[in-house]
Amino acid sequence: MGKISIPAEYCTDHLMLLVGENPLPNYVAAKLLLKPQGILHLLHSSNTHKIAERLREHLGGKVCLALVNPTDAEDIACKTRQQLRGITGTVGLHYTGGTKAMAVHAYRAVEEAWRNREPKPVFSYLDAGAFTMRFDLDWSEEVLFAVQPTLEDLAALHGARLRANSPQREADLWGVATATALARCRDGGAWHVWKRWWGSTLMKQAKSPTPHAVDLPQDPQLAEVKEALRQDLALSPGQAIPSTIVSSLDAKTSWFRGDWLEHYVLAQLLSVASAVRVHDCGMRLATEQNSATGADFDFEFDVAALRGYQFFGITCTTSEDEDKAKLKLFEAYIRARQLGGDEARVGLVCAYEDAPRFEREVVQKWRAKDRIKVFGPQTWPDLAAYLREWLETAQ
Repeated sequence: MGKISIPAEYCTDHLMLLVGENPLPNYVAAKLLLKPQGILHLLHSSNTHKIAERLREHLGGKVCLALVNPTDAEDIACKTRQQLRGITGTVGLHYTGGTKAMAVHAYRAVEEAWRNREPKPVFSYLDAGAFTMRFDLDWSEEVLFAVQPTLEDLAALHGARLRANSPQREADLWGVATATALARCRDGGAWHVWKRWWGSTLMKQAKSPTPHAVDLPQDPQLAEVKEALRQDLALSPGQAIPSTIVSSLDAKTSWFRGDWLEHYVLAQLLSVASAVRVHDCGMRLATEQNSATGADFDFEFDVAALRGYQFFGITCTTSEDEDKAKLKLFEAYIRARQLGGDEARVGLVCAYEDAPRFEREVVQKWRAKDRIKVFGPQTWPDLAAYLREWLETAQ
């Protein structure tokens, strides 16, 4: 992938970018439109200076920064002309980012400065809704998969310092068979039986200085879960969980409390990733809270994925409480748009039964049509298929 999707005549020796609040469009444009060994010119305001610095650091090569007053027409035009002074080679202006005033007056300044020169400047913008690079006036190209940053790349563009071991990937999955069995337990009563067993029996022994062996759950409602847990713990038929294994499970308390759902979701996502062209995904994509890195914001996603340069953030909860689910979804929705821009999409995997009504309500109230998807417990047994449909159509 990469520049092969853009004809050579649209790539330039000098590329001017207007830096906005989200660095992702600038990153995509720079990757696609700047010739090898070309020079990048970043016009930025005082508010987006840090973003410009991160772009320079992350993109490498020769990058020139120019500070402009984003509301002053003359200053914008003057600083644009200064960047063009004395340069040779082809010139492009990509005007997706920045303010409207920056787009208008930078465009006019480039057009005027190059009026009597050939070849003419290349003007372009990124159509977020269509994932299309559009060139004035006669050509466009779909570029969703032409640039494929990693989750770490995306975090770095925002100056975020990720937590240690974040994100976690396929090798970090644990108890997938048990999580799958739990996801198939549509009967809410089974989940409550499960909670009682691990809370009052397994974890009680796991935290004991001298733990005893623990029998696998015996309730008929958990028959499938029991066999799956036996498989995950590599136990023989009829064998109890030995005290040594019980003791080690103290470190898995959060998994038993509800993190098993994240592991299940990531496993289901991985099963369809290749088919839907997801090139990077993981669990627990999260910043180091309160770090002095200058990040634009802190964020945490239970599961995250990148399909081309489109970000998908998924939040998970085993709670059946609608208000709790709504709170998690709202935070994920805000953070996903900050991280991935208008193209970002957000999913909620929750235990609230009336998920379709819940989704309709939040989409209407938040004016988030096509940006949010809620996966209720009725979808869990076939979650891979539902995720695949969402990923393929969430544009």
